[in-house]
Amino acid sequence: MDRLAEHAPLVWGWTDMKRSLSIILLALCLSGCLEGAAGWGVPKTESLSDTVVRVLPIYGSKPWLSFDEAGDLDPEGIKVDVYLIDSRTGHGEFGRGDILVDMYTLEPRPDGNTERMLVKQWRFGPDTPFRSRRPTRLGWGYQLHLDWRPGDYLGKSIEVTIAYQRTDGRIVRSKTKRLRVPRSSHDRSAPFAASPRP
Repeated sequence: MDRLAEHAPLVWGWTDMKRSLSIILLALCLSGCLEGAAGWGVPKTESLSDTVVRVLPIYGSKPWLSFDEAGDLDPEGIKVDVYLIDSRTGHGEFGRGDILVDMYTLEPRPDGNTERMLVKQWRFGPDTPFRSRRPTRLGWGYQLHLDWRPGDYLGKSIEVTIAYQRTDGRIVRSKTKRLRVPRSSHDRSAPFAASPRP
């Protein structure tokens, strides 16, 4: 009995250590699963898709970007996550073709209507640096940083359309997104986030 009493603290300490270690490992596993860490940060090396059938853009709650080196936080661009949904996998894949982005302003006319004017276009090829380094639940995607300088669209309503041009010539288009650019970084009605170019 004295021997058991003598070793009881050691046995109890080892049990506590195993229990703590199990909890830590479980927490790490769950956080990895929730993050969608299937790729563990490793860039995708599979072949590029040529069977994209849908373009899915996702605009965050703070899409506005500032590229001003002097520190002015007024919006000079926008960021958007884009998934090219492949017909074979049903998830986002990197495309072999080009991503095309058009931006329009909605200008008021004297008759009370608005005029839609094309003000900016971007084209991103398969080698764009905006590709994600690991997948999400939607698959592999892009985070496009759209710099509209030297244009100034503070306080204006804009529309953004995103399309994907497959190598067979077919163009797959997203739904149009309408946004109002903040009048400045102090305009609290439109959330803003400063972000450097990647």
